[in-house]
Amino acid sequence: MIEILIGELLSKTGDMIIVNCNGVGYGVRTSTYTNSNIGKIGDKVKIHTYLKVSENEMSLYGFIDEMEKKLFLELGSVNGVGAKTAINILSTMQPKLLIEAIVKGDIGVITQAPGIGKKGAQKIILELKDKFSKDGLDLNLDRSNISITPQGSPQSDAVKALIALGYRSNDASIAVSKAVKKLEKNSTTQQIITEALKKR
Repeated sequence: MIEILIGELLSKTGDMIIVNCNGVGYGVRTSTYTNSNIGKIGDKVKIHTYLKVSENEMSLYGFIDEMEKKLFLELGSVNGVGAKTAINILSTMQPKLLIEAIVKGDIGVITQAPGIGKKGAQKIILELKDKFSKDGLDLNLDRSNISITPQGSPQSDAVKALIALGYRSNDASIAVSKAVKKLEKNSTTQQIITEALKKR
């Protein structure tokens, strides 16, 4: 099995990077989250990997860290969710946000991923919620850093508004998080949106 690649980043597109390891270029499928954070062309990178082998396919999937890889494997364990769908889900939102959505049963967030309908989201929540609970699957997370944003809060409403303006779910969440850090605690939805749009 190929568990980790360490080498020079030769190229990257939306869902694929190529890493040169001792003269061999490995094509690795990634989420947009990993693609955005892996580094620049020419950098020495380290990427966690999973080799998917089937009768009709041999694909190498890559992850920025062990947590994202574990999430990918857990998503892939859900009946009806294959590797491609799992990577699509991870491309839609950051790992932490995905865990939040599963733990609080937020079907709306999960259905933003391509190929995931309401029934699929319900199945993911049903099969994984307990694993991601405090006494469940160990993802090596500091759960004190996982803040569940209440539905209907200014932050949640701001995220939804940015998505309506064309932001990806992942990008909207990041923009709102950055905006909230710069504003006072009791900021309104409109103030958060205005601050977030300044960075666009």
